[in-house]
Amino acid sequence: MAAYQQAIDVLKSVGAVTAMQQLHQEKHKELRRQRVAAKESPAVAAALAELKEAKAFEDRQQRLVIQDANRREKAFERLRQESKEAQALLSKKRKELLSLESTLETRHALKRYTPETLGQGKPRSGGAAARKMRFEVLDRMSKLGTGLTGAQKNDWAWFREAWDAKMCAEHGLDWGNVFSGWIQKVLDDLMDEVGNAFSVFVHAETSRCFSDSHMLAIPGSTAET
Repeated sequence: MAAYQQAIDVLKSVGAVTAMQQLHQEKHKELRRQRVAAKESPAVAAALAELKEAKAFEDRQQRLVIQDANRREKAFERLRQESKEAQALLSKKRKELLSLESTLETRHALKRYTPETLGQGKPRSGGAAARKMRFEVLDRMSKLGTGLTGAQKNDWAWFREAWDAKMCAEHGLDWGNVFSGWIQKVLDDLMDEVGNAFSVFVHAETSRCFSDSHMLAIPGSTAET
């Protein structure tokens, strides 16, 4: 019977319908013959029952093996996904740690930028020397946290110069103190895990100071007023 079924499966796979039907008939004949033999001989009936039970046991074992393999595959896939998520979380935490370390380093570095070196109490807010110091601070700040947006990076050189010039005219001798206070506030926000604190600050100052200005943004270059 097993040989008949195997042959039928092979013929079915190649589309030999006629031959397959013939084997089906032979299989049914064999099945009838076995039933008759089982009725005539208790020993044959017992042997067929034992064979049927063994076949059922084999089928159950095979199903268990397949189920176990499927469970193992699902468990492996789950572990693989968990590992992937853990790696992503670890990468994120490493970036956050590096950002925090950079923020701490910047806070420490800013101690050498006293309000006086940033132009406090000096004519023209300290002139070129103090402006250079302020630009150094701004450039360092632009790399902290999540940094600037793509558009802000594109306009960075223009914003830095135009904004500083406008603030010098607005605050005069007190620009060094005002600048220090604003930068310190952004650093505090970064320490509180506001990763885009400086980008938000640049956006707010751009809107506040230049909302009425006409600017020409050229891809790949800085914007011009």
